[in-house]
Amino acid sequence: MSDSVLKLVAERLSPVRFKRSLRRTHQNYQVCVQTSPLEQRLLLTLTPDGWTVLQPSSDSRMIYVSSSEGDDANDGLSESSPKKTVAAGAQLLRSGKPDWLLLKSGDIWSGYSEGGFRLESSGGESVERKTVITSYGDGARPVLK
Repeated sequence: MSDSVLKLVAERLSPVRFKRSLRRTHQNYQVCVQTSPLEQRLLLTLTPDGWTVLQPSSDSRMIYVSSSEGDDANDGLSESSPKKTVAAGAQLLRSGKPDWLLLKSGDIWSGYSEGGFRLESSGGESVERKTVITSYGDGARPVLK
């Protein structure tokens, strides 16, 4: 077994410390990996197609943004009154809070190809309660281009 395969195994187990040993059994190799965690990890639930299932906290602010139906004069706090621009929605994110910025599925925002956008939020309250950018509604993924 090559070192590149062992490296792949180590990356899949990362971040852990590992020791490797190889045992030859006939013409096959058996890899024994001992692991010890470096830090506590949050266990996440995945959908059958591999997407992470997230749940907002009771104090999460849900901020809706739609390029097709929004208006920056709206409060952005419901699907029926979304902000139009990502920047206007991002301004509503509270520092140190587990707020969610929800972009409408199927919508497209232009002007992000070179510089992207920057969130001024601290990223949430803790590892378990992060700021989340996701989508709402049915259809294709939202696009920032």
